[in-house]
Amino acid sequence: MFRKHRRRNKSNSKRKYSANSSSEENTPAQKANRFEIPGNLDISGNFVLSDTESIPDTMAESNITSQVIHESSPQEEATLPVLKEILSEIRQLNIRHDQHNASLQELKTDSNTVKAKLDETIAMNKALNTQVKTLSDKVTLLESKNKTLEVQKDTLTQKLITAESYSKKSNLKFYGIPETQNESTMDLLSKIGDIFRHLGLYFSRHLVDNLHRLPAPFRPRPVIVKFVSYIDRQNVWERKTGLSNFRCNISVREHFAQETEAQMRTLFNIHKAAQAKGHTSVIKGLKLTVDGTEYTPKTLHTLPQDITPEALATQDRNGHILFYNKHSKFSNFHPSKLTVDGIVYTHGEQYIQGKKAKFFNDDDTHQKIMLASSPEEMKALGSKVKSFSAPLWGAASLEIGYEAVLNKFAQNPDLRRALLDTGEKPFIECSRSDRTWGIGFGINDPDLFKKKPSWGKNQHGVNLSRARNHLRNHQATS
Repeated sequence: MFRKHRRRNKSNSKRKYSANSSSEENTPAQKANRFEIPGNLDISGNFVLSDTESIPDTMAESNITSQVIHESSPQEEATLPVLKEILSEIRQLNIRHDQHNASLQELKTDSNTVKAKLDETIAMNKALNTQVKTLSDKVTLLESKNKTLEVQKDTLTQKLITAESYSKKSNLKFYGIPETQNESTMDLLSKIGDIFRHLGLYFSRHLVDNLHRLPAPFRPRPVIVKFVSYIDRQNVWERKTGLSNFRCNISVREHFAQETEAQMRTLFNIHKAAQAKGHTSVIKGLKLTVDGTEYTPKTLHTLPQDITPEALATQDRNGHILFYNKHSKFSNFHPSKLTVDGIVYTHGEQYIQGKKAKFFNDDDTHQKIMLASSPEEMKALGSKVKSFSAPLWGAASLEIGYEAVLNKFAQNPDLRRALLDTGEKPFIECSRSDRTWGIGFGINDPDLFKKKPSWGKNQHGVNLSRARNHLRNHQATS
């Protein structure tokens, strides 16, 4: 009876186990809890092993195995490998979880660093924008002041020209008065007296305040006469036509400021060219009337195309390119920037005269040349270089002049194209006052080519042909 009872208990136990096992412990949590594995369910319902890192793997497995052996039936022992696998997966998940947390913290740290740098950059950008606006306002203000100063400069320049011209209103320039060797002031005064008497005017040396010959490359040099009285000056000026039958060819011109005389020469050349080309032209002072339209020095760019200063400054005649003055692209006086050794020059003339001052170690004159605004001023300063030696400069200037021409045309595409478009025609600088860089004869000389045997060295023209060949060969190689 007792045995039967024990069998019944055993049978009940088996049925009880069978009922429990029929629920299929498929989840890691269910399987782990069956063997009292420490852990918790996370928010997603997944089982997370607790404090497994503090328990040696062998100990954990031993405890579980021992528990399984003592509490499990033979069928349950078959699940032991599965449990080990679950434990391994849980451990790996925890490791990855920790790694992800560490990465997240690192990302947060990096994000904070980036944000701090971004804030710093934004602040710097705002500060720079403020500085840029401040500088922009200053530039605008300076540009406005510069325009004002330009207007003031033009006004002052015009006043200076007017004052200079007024101071010279009692002067007359005489051309063609014979020049003798060792000529004294009294000799010259006597010759002026002959002109007065020829014109039927009373003459006394007390009528003349001062007189002297002007520097010139030709002979006889012009004579400037300053009269004591403007009335006596006017008497001579009004009777100047009476000099046409004087024993020698003498002409008289009024004396003005240098800028005014340069403008008058330009107008006179245009006037003569306009008449030669069939235009009707009348010139009076600083006003030129061509075909019924009046022009001033500031409106010459509106002249008919065949008589503009640019057209007259460069002429293609008899297979030669004749040029002269700043209106020609081939002149060193033509405004054209060039940069050599980091130094910017406004004209080829500035490069030549600046190098001239440096060649003779005259830094003061060099600085003045670099600050000069016109090529005429640059050339005048270059003529005053200290310790100047003509033989030394004559040899050095040839290569320096070529460097100026080559850099000018190499660095300015429009000028280079104009140079190359001249074919193989020789360049002739028609400077009446320069027989070294030019030929010593004017561009409007009707007998220019008849005088070819007497032409000067024309060194500037030679440099232009040399630069043209260099640029053409370089272009072909490229």
